[in-house]
Amino acid sequence: MSKIKVTFVETNCKKNGPIKQTLNIIRNMDKEVFEPSLVTVWPEDADNSMIDEYKKLGIPVLSANMSKKKSVLFGKKEVGQLLEQLQPDIVVRDISLQGPLDGADLLQRIRQQNTDLAVLVVSGHDEMVYAERMLRLGARGYVMKGDALTFLYALRQVAQGETYVSE
Repeated sequence: MSKIKVTFVETNCKKNGPIKQTLNIIRNMDKEVFEPSLVTVWPEDADNSMIDEYKKLGIPVLSANMSKKKSVLFGKKEVGQLLEQLQPDIVVRDISLQGPLDGADLLQRIRQQNTDLAVLVVSGHDEMVYAERMLRLGARGYVMKGDALTFLYALRQVAQGETYVSE
């Protein structure tokens, strides 16, 4: 059985952002089942980046290295091209991260390019407000931030072709 390729899309690997939680999740993923990778949009600040932590784990990291201004104009296209290179089975994106590629924007772009690619949206927002919208846009899952075990369970459900919405 081949591994399930999971690509996390983040704005960058800034030490004080949600990237710590992503790294923690990747560290705890079953590497016999999942093959994680990371796509970033903005360039890294050498003094405030965790990108080396990902590289130490052997995680493929691709970056668009776009300025904030350019990412507004071309970010969706660039990230789409990076995803084409990685050929993931599942894309994970936080709906509320700063930058031009919020979860809804990226989800729409992915659905335009590849209707078979599963997207798992991660959010700190109440499901009643956002989950239904994301599922209508084509997400296969919607999971609340916080519990790494719940996230990994959601990832497995989505990988099996099921829809997951956290409670």
